[in-house]
Amino acid sequence: DRWQLSDVDEYGFWRLQSPYWVYAEAAWFRVFGVGFVAARAFVLTHVLISLALLFWLALVRHGLPAAVAVTLLLGANWAFLVFSRLGLMEGVLITWLLVASAGLAQLERRPDQPKRWIGVSVVGALLACVTKQSGLLVLPAFVPILIWLGLRAAGSGSLRERMRRPAPMLALLGVVVLLGVLASLLLDPEYQRRLAFNAK
Repeated sequence: DRWQLSDVDEYGFWRLQSPYWVYAEAAWFRVFGVGFVAARAFVLTHVLISLALLFWLALVRHGLPAAVAVTLLLGANWAFLVFSRLGLMEGVLITWLLVASAGLAQLERRPDQPKRWIGVSVVGALLACVTKQSGLLVLPAFVPILIWLGLRAAGSGSLRERMRRPAPMLALLGVVVLLGVLASLLLDPEYQRRLAFNAK
């Protein structure tokens, strides 16, 4: 496939740098056509999912008043509105970061369902990282929290006893899968160049 408007541009690197953004939006364009309205609608759909997820998470943990307040605070945030309206990838990144956060929060709240919520959190973190490289910045916090919540879900006992139970093993497996996929990107010289460029 040709991903550039001419032979001299460098738009092709987005396939490696932000594969979720590129391929999900390409599929969206195939269904709805290419244009500014479709591009904005793609991000707006993710934004609405973010707001619904945030509302649900606050509702189950803190009740209706908190859910309404936090959803209005994010939904009326000027920067959030600007990035959402322009069809930029930040709105999509926020969606997947919220999915990862919701998975962690629910693992803390429902330690009896580790498979479901560890899976949700790992998928959310992975898709955030392959949407935009700034998603990588959450990993130093995400990984230890996931492991700690996995250990917490395992109940009481010595560390060795708890590590043999399903929840911490699933958490460690999730971390290995997440870091393994990201390592395959980080080992690519082109990805390293773009990471260094974006860090400037």
